[in-house]
Formats: sequence, C-alpha cells, structure tokens
Amino acid sequence: MKHVTHNMEHKVRNREQKTGNIKDGAAPMPYATCYVFRDPARRGFALLFAILASSVLMSISVAIWNLALREVVLSSFGRESQVAFYAADTGTECALYWDIKGIFATSTNENSPPVFMCAEQGISTASVPPLSVVSDDRNATTTFSISTTDTCVDVVVTKNDPDGDGYSFTRIEAFGHNVCSISDPTRVERGFKISY
Repeated sequence: MKHVTHNMEHKVRNREQKTGNIKDGAAPMPYATCYVFRDPARRGFALLFAILASSVLMSISVAIWNLALREVVLSSFGRESQVAFYAADTGTECALYWDIKGIFATSTNENSPPVFMCAEQGISTASVPPLSVVSDDRNATTTFSISTTDTCVDVVVTKNDPDGDGYSFTRIEAFGHNVCSISDPTRVERGFKISY
C-alpha cells in the first residue's frame, strides 16, 4: 500500500513540476477525499429548469404560429376583397351602359325598363331577385341585382329632378359581394358610388 501511495505522489509531483505549480524541494499536496453532499432543497432543479425552458419555447412557438395564421387570414380577406371590388365594378359598368341607353326610370318616365343584359344575365321584373322601380314626381329609383356563380352585386340607380325641368341628376351605387350567402362569415362587401 505504501508503494502505491508513493508512486501516486511521485506522479503528482512530476506533473506539478512540469506545470510549474511547485518548486524543487517542496512537498506535494496530500490527497484529500471529497464527499459531495446534495442539498435536499435543491433536488429536481434541473427538471424544473427544463420544464420552464420548454414552456418558454412553446409559448414563443404558439405566438409565431398565431401570427402566421393571422397573416394567412388577412391575405385571404385581401383576395376576397378584390373579388368583391370587381363585382361592384361590373355592376357599375352595366348600370352606366344602360343609363346611357336611357332605359332607367325617371321622374317623368316611371315605367320599368325592359329586359336588359348584365354579365350575360337577363334582368327584368321577373328575374330573381326582381328588378324594382320606386318613383314620385321628383325622384325615381331602380334597383336590381346580378348574381354569378361566385359573386353578387346589388345596384341602385337613382334619378333626381329637384326643380322639375326634366333634367335629372343620376347617382349609381353598386355593392359587390365575394359570396352571395348573407350568413357566410367570409362575406366581404365593396362598393362604388357615381354621381353625374
């Protein structure tokens, strides 16, 4: 046993001399036995820290996922808004075309217009939804709708003759929708209003 201890001391002394930790002739430091005592209050700290770190990372991941999902929804609403905008533009152009032809009711001509075509669809008092005309001695309002497979547009043409001289001011309002169902939560409405 003494030989093993002496041999160990010799190895330590040689290592310390090589690194310069002791000078020649100095006694080597004796070995001490170290015992590690664990504090019972600190047990499970690594587990607690791992749970805390993974909770923070999961919260960040959920926040990023939520942000990405909102961006996707926002971009889809932008696309649907564009569809509704083009539907309103279609209704406006149709009403302008047929107003130039003079078919809409005025305060002096309260008759319903004949069948006319918009977006390859016949519009009349028999269409669904029907064309309607409401007029009095100074105003006439013609309302009609255009429905395609994907979009709908409601158009209101108002002729107003405030002084009764036969010259009317015209207002065209078109409200385009990306879907025709009123209860659809993704329904978007865009509109045009033209006065002349």
